[in-house]
Amino acid sequence: MRYLIILMALCCFYSCTTEDKDKASKKTNPQILYACLKTDPPSMDPRVGVDSVSDAVTRMLFDGLAYIGKSGQTELALAESFEVSSNYQTYRFHLKDTKWSDGTPLTAHDFEATWKGMLDPHAVAPNSNLLYLIKNGRLAKKGEISVDKVGVYAKSDRELLVELEHPHTTFLEALTNCAFYALPPKLRESKTVNYDNYIGSGPFKLKKYQLQNKIVICKNPNYWDEKNVHLDEIHFYIIKDEGTSLLMFKKGELDWLGSPLGGIAMDALPSLREEGLLSIVPVAGTSWLEFNTQKFPFNNAHIRKALGLAIDRKSIVENLLHNEYEVAFSHVPKIQKKDLWHPFFKDNDCEESRRLFAQGLEELKISKKDFPVITILYNNSDIWHKMMQAIQQQWSEVLGIHVQIQGIDWGTYLGRLWKKDFEIARFGWRVQYDDPSNLLEIYKYKDFLNNHTGWENSEFTNCIDKALSCIEKSRWEFLESAEKILMEEMPIIPICHTFCLYIQKDNVKNVRVSSLHTVDFRWAYIEQKD
Repeated sequence: MRYLIILMALCCFYSCTTEDKDKASKKTNPQILYACLKTDPPSMDPRVGVDSVSDAVTRMLFDGLAYIGKSGQTELALAESFEVSSNYQTYRFHLKDTKWSDGTPLTAHDFEATWKGMLDPHAVAPNSNLLYLIKNGRLAKKGEISVDKVGVYAKSDRELLVELEHPHTTFLEALTNCAFYALPPKLRESKTVNYDNYIGSGPFKLKKYQLQNKIVICKNPNYWDEKNVHLDEIHFYIIKDEGTSLLMFKKGELDWLGSPLGGIAMDALPSLREEGLLSIVPVAGTSWLEFNTQKFPFNNAHIRKALGLAIDRKSIVENLLHNEYEVAFSHVPKIQKKDLWHPFFKDNDCEESRRLFAQGLEELKISKKDFPVITILYNNSDIWHKMMQAIQQQWSEVLGIHVQIQGIDWGTYLGRLWKKDFEIARFGWRVQYDDPSNLLEIYKYKDFLNNHTGWENSEFTNCIDKALSCIEKSRWEFLESAEKILMEEMPIIPICHTFCLYIQKDNVKNVRVSSLHTVDFRWAYIEQKD
């Protein structure tokens, strides 16, 4: 008996010692991932931050009714279940019993108040056009009817009824976009973001924000799926120089580097690929040049198209982008159109470019020597700087015109685009949810904040409306007609289709990068070495 008592005591001691060691190990080896952003997020208010950096951070701090799951498919998040009418025009959502990161209840009333608030005519919400899918959404935004008549209603704390303007079979996919997140009362009622008391609903919560230095987010204990979040913290260093961030990765100071959080120095891509470090994910998005069609001489479609056809995209992709991007002969990429894809124009069609340019000059009643010096605006980045230099040279050689290029910081650049304070600008977009109509509907109305061109075409708008209203395969016919109009009038010049390029340490697991140009760390973990 004496020996049994001693044996039990030893087992208990061993068990306690092992448990203490495990606890100590967790304390000394916390799950912290180090990454970097190319710039401070222009806004961590999901209503305002439409760029890739803002989107990436807010996706970790907020959740919507639905999200992109591990498999890349749309799954329910804050919604527990839903029903949809037979005509796909009415959706009824039942919410999980969930909380904000401060522990207060998150309800259907938060969704109703946020969405209707975005559709207030005075609200600054660049992505509010996505909410035009909701009944009376556009009319409310234009101030023609009260937001009370917008088709979203909290029937109880956990039941949300949504009526759509038209039938929409992919509305659940649309809900994965940040524009459809619910915001807590203090954030939605304030014109500024309080980063000292920042409340969200996502897998992480904001711990620290040091402007132009670092953003730290930590695991949210009130998250509905908290048990599947493995990282304790993510530290985002804010590093504008791509060479510096790559050096930090090589020195072991960063665990994850690349798009959509930031770029990788283009000259380093071949060696990174050779070393087997480079991961590439095709993105349903396009990079382009866009014209301010309200400014002379870009109010002329023939001038715009002449400039578009003069560009040698193949040379840019091969020599500057190291074939890590795809030449764009359309606005909607192949990854969306699949077998229906076809080119809308020829690359570097110099003869046709000169013919259209001469026709445009005649219509504008000016000679070639009177053609003004034009300026291309772009956000400071190694890749865009080199690309704009190439286009500057190509336009000079093909058309004999004088071109200036101007690179500025990301925040100032976005502000100038929204105010239409530019002549020609570099821009890019990826589908905001898995539906090709989304990439086209940016240009549906000239008053859309993200339609920087000021271009609008009633026939184009009509085609998009018909495509959105159609739940059969014939919707592709309307989308094809809309894209044809866009490419004929060319308020934008497609340059290349984009890819997410990133590198990560071998022990970093389960970071999800999607074709929608999103990155998700909610399932990520760092494999501990024995």
